[in-house]
Amino acid sequence: MAVSYRISIILVFILILASALRIHGLGHQSLWNDELASWDKSNYSNLGTVIKKGVIPDMHPPGYHVVTYFVEKYIGTEESALRLPSAISGILSVLVIFLLGERLYSCREGLIASAMTAVLWCPIYYSQEGRAYSMLLLFTLLATYFWVTMLMRLNEDRKISLNLKLGYVLSAIAASYLHYFGLFLIALQALWSVLFFIKSRSALITLLSAYFFILMAYVPWLPIMAQHLSHGNVSDKIGWIKPPGNIIVSFRDYLLFIFNDSLKIVILAVGMYVFLFFHTLYNSKKFKGQKNVGVKPFPAEWLLFSWLFIPFLIAYFKSIISFPVLVNYVLIISLPAAYLLFSRAITQLLNRPMYQAIITVMLVMYSLHWLVSDGYYSTPRKEQWREAVYFMADNDKYYKNSLIIGYAWVPRYFDYYLKKKGSVKSVHIMAGEEKDIPIITGIINTENPGYVWYIYGQRSPDKKFINFMKKRLSLIEEKKFIDTGVFLFKNK
Repeated sequence: MAVSYRISIILVFILILASALRIHGLGHQSLWNDELASWDKSNYSNLGTVIKKGVIPDMHPPGYHVVTYFVEKYIGTEESALRLPSAISGILSVLVIFLLGERLYSCREGLIASAMTAVLWCPIYYSQEGRAYSMLLLFTLLATYFWVTMLMRLNEDRKISLNLKLGYVLSAIAASYLHYFGLFLIALQALWSVLFFIKSRSALITLLSAYFFILMAYVPWLPIMAQHLSHGNVSDKIGWIKPPGNIIVSFRDYLLFIFNDSLKIVILAVGMYVFLFFHTLYNSKKFKGQKNVGVKPFPAEWLLFSWLFIPFLIAYFKSIISFPVLVNYVLIISLPAAYLLFSRAITQLLNRPMYQAIITVMLVMYSLHWLVSDGYYSTPRKEQWREAVYFMADNDKYYKNSLIIGYAWVPRYFDYYLKKKGSVKSVHIMAGEEKDIPIITGIINTENPGYVWYIYGQRSPDKKFINFMKKRLSLIEEKKFIDTGVFLFKNK
């Protein structure tokens, strides 16, 4: 791949911009419930215990928790440290989507797609979150880049190098071990590979040999995956996911998710997709003999449309037929297709590179303005566990003989920030429902504390429980934060 000096300069500028937008404010916001879960499930003395006690009871493959284990061991447990792998993955994703765009089309599509990935909210947000989704995006892109390259070479009756096959196998294994939707996409690529080369035995054997190694690498995890995906376990672990409504509304919401929650951009994107669909359909006969993917004639647009729509449709109908799995962030596996289709539509609608550059710069400036005007870096958006715990810890020195009652999914989530603050205290008991009232009554009578701190995170206590606390104790202060809160009571 030959990239001109001018293209290289533009790409470097985009990467610098992407790096700045991802590194800036990396530790500004508190870890929220799911990020604390990532820390908690990886915070054991050895990797075996991480798998046994952290990963297996969870609903995800072990890839991200393994990475987080080594981050905690060798880099640290600060917010910025836990989010650093996501930030690095986000920056690299900007580079890889350029390479994929260039491979499918040209440097122009690659640059436009990389610029969109650099500045749009969705890839930035998940590059600043201590969860698996930014890494999933990166390895989805890498696997697709190697996969597309293999298809092209096989389509031209060229041999596949060992390095190319190894690149695909390793990136596909990584995507599969990061999330089950990563495994889902790799399975779709395997199916597409069979359909592309069903009549070419040698090409099919070459591709299937790659999937054999991927499968062998995943065999050790298959029993646990079966346990995770059993209907009862799924219902227990992801019961919070609601069944989707109208399919058009659900897809619109997904597009809003990846396009800055801007209805204007979504309308523009849909218009671009419709134009590109009919443009490709009209010109499909012209793809013979041109650079393409799959069995000739096969325009790359069909691959991208399939990549965008098929995972969504399967997840949607799966959610309707059995248990719900459709949440926007797991479909980050299809985000590159959305951006690449948008980029391709720009180059086909506007013939002059200058016009293409103007539209791209306008989109970049709009997204940057949106980030600033929406207060992305200045306004707290995540659950404020840190602020709630620090408020309690800072004021606890004024109230001797105090007891801490918490309400969250896991008490260690509070302990994470108590330890950061240097407090030797921890949550005494978790309570927040009406059925907990007798237990709390007994503890207060037995311990007879002078003061009681009540702190909650993500889970809101029942009104009856709070009313009981206010009647049994004297309320001194109440402080609310985003999805967290603190009460200070004096024992009567």
